[in-house]
This record gives sequence, structure tokens and C-alpha cells, in this order.
Amino acid sequence: MRSVDVPVIHIVDSITTMVRDREYSTLAVLGTKWTMCDGFYTERLEEQMP
Repeated sequence: MRSVDVPVIHIVDSITTMVRDREYSTLAVLGTKWTMCDGFYTERLEEQMP
């Protein structure tokens, strides 16, 4: 298997950085049923934005 030297960035990491930098107190997340119910985004958001 071949590999490439490309960084992988989780969208939640970028979002939480921006939210902190701009000092937002509320965040709304829109997504598909899978995105919102599976925990892939929501759990990571809760970890980073308690």
C-alpha cells in the first residue's frame, strides 16, 4: 500500500479553535442524522467544549 504525506485535520478541531478565538458562547451544529446521532462530531465537540 502506498502512502502520502498529507495532514488529516478533523473539522471539529478547526471549529473549536475558531469558537475559542472569537469567544463565542453558543454553537449550533447542522448535519445529517448520522452526523448528529452517531457521536462522531458531537462527542468530540463535548470533549473540547465542555
